[in-house]
Amino acid sequence: MSTNRRNEVKEASIRIIRPQTYPLFESRLDSLKLLLTKQGFHRDWRGLAELASLDVAAMGSGKISPTRYTLIEWGKKGGLIKDLWLHLETIDRFDVIDDTLEAIYSDYDRVDGKVPPLPPLDDQVIDELASVDANVLTIDDKNNLAKGMGLQRYDALVLSSDEDSDFVQEMVEKLEGEYGLKLVLKDRDLLGGLHLEPETIARLITERCNRVIVVLSPEFLNSNTNLYFTNFAQSLSIEQRRRILIPCLTKPCQKPALISFCHSLDYYRAKGYWNYWEKLRDSIDAEPRQPIRSGVIIAELPSPSSPTTRTPSSPSAASTAIVGSFPPNALESPSAMSPATSALSSSGPVNFRFSKLFKFPGTKSKSRERLSSE
Repeated sequence: MSTNRRNEVKEASIRIIRPQTYPLFESRLDSLKLLLTKQGFHRDWRGLAELASLDVAAMGSGKISPTRYTLIEWGKKGGLIKDLWLHLETIDRFDVIDDTLEAIYSDYDRVDGKVPPLPPLDDQVIDELASVDANVLTIDDKNNLAKGMGLQRYDALVLSSDEDSDFVQEMVEKLEGEYGLKLVLKDRDLLGGLHLEPETIARLITERCNRVIVVLSPEFLNSNTNLYFTNFAQSLSIEQRRRILIPCLTKPCQKPALISFCHSLDYYRAKGYWNYWEKLRDSIDAEPRQPIRSGVIIAELPSPSSPTTRTPSSPSAASTAIVGSFPPNALESPSAMSPATSALSSSGPVNFRFSKLFKFPGTKSKSRERLSSE
């Protein structure tokens, strides 16, 4: 806990941290964590940069570790060791504090009267760090940055096999051309020369895309890479408790076990019975709809005060009035009632009372009396 930490070190600048200590932070914070804190912060260098009011995208740029870049820039802006400890606690990384505590003490003792504070980076080094942006993954990112805009956010990532290219082309024409959604496709949008393509796609899924569309077909399922990303997206969906994966079947096939209970949009079953592309659009960009009003109203009415009224089997003493759509002669002729209604009326005294607010055509007062409890 913070009560066991040296008070004089808390007030020191983050710039006392020596280059030899940076790897301790880098090895623990550079790797991206999928699970967020309860407050919604990332549990890696991104959460630290966000809490330090730094540009997260800029901190991920350059040739050095994003954690090191964050600490250097934070120190230049006046960050203190106590702020570093506080923010590490906020992102639930007490382990980083414990693993680096002695190294920070050592750095502080060396700086105190022996080593001057670390100088800020000069402009040449900053330009060199900014020359390579590790977060520029797609052509849209490159174009946006050239216009002074941020990195591109996508409505959905599309995963498919080469054999389904015609289906994917039609999907792109419908969703992007007609509905204005923004999709990202590996072959069309990823920049050349990216290292570790699987890691790039995983970053798109976790950081940049709202949904993941998987075009399931026998050919798609023959690829271990496709299965990996499908299971990855579904696992992320379960962990974050939100709908991420949208399976689309072009032809009948066996879905992977992890998504076997996930509802799919089957293109081969639509056959003009419903608008397949509109349904896919709504699945990607779901908007709140007005609640559907039922045509049948069920209301509670007070139980009659007559002493001869039979006690209902339910614990409630109230009677149920059902108002709905009945044939005009339903109340006059038991034969016009549905089998379920006839069974109710013949099973003994039933405590049904129809509200006076609703009047059925062709209904006489005798009919109401006959339906009332005896």
